[in-house]
Amino acid sequence: AELKRYDTDWKRQFKVLPNHSQKEVMRPLYLYYRRLKNQLASADSGARDQDSDDDLLGRPGGAADSRSGTKQKSNREKAEHQIAQLEARANSLQTEKGTIRGKLKEFQENFVLQHHRKIRFHKDILPIEKEYRAYKNIKEELQKVESQLRSLRGNAVL
Repeated sequence: AELKRYDTDWKRQFKVLPNHSQKEVMRPLYLYYRRLKNQLASADSGARDQDSDDDLLGRPGGAADSRSGTKQKSNREKAEHQIAQLEARANSLQTEKGTIRGKLKEFQENFVLQHHRKIRFHKDILPIEKEYRAYKNIKEELQKVESQLRSLRGNAVL
């Protein structure tokens, strides 16, 4: 969902889908999803193999007990991976935010030098409006990620 949201937000802002290099900031999330998918696939096949063995050997309830323990461990691992992924995303957003903030600050300083006043009007930021919008979107996304992290960490304690 987050990957799809990134594409739609990008298209809304720039009127085109992001290319490969523009999706580079999302690489950690792509890698996380790939690892998660592989883990789910191997866990599913492992659970099916266990069920088959238990059925063949006539063990009553052995597979269900095994699955519930695996499920709890799997859920904990999923939460840990999700937290790690969100932390990576937050770090990526912080880095991107810092880069854009530097550009915006440089623009503001140059504007003051050229015009002998601070930026006051929308027309003043037109040359760098895309960066202002990107900065705003990154800040909002960062708040969402940090909120999700707080929520996951709070649930992990319980």
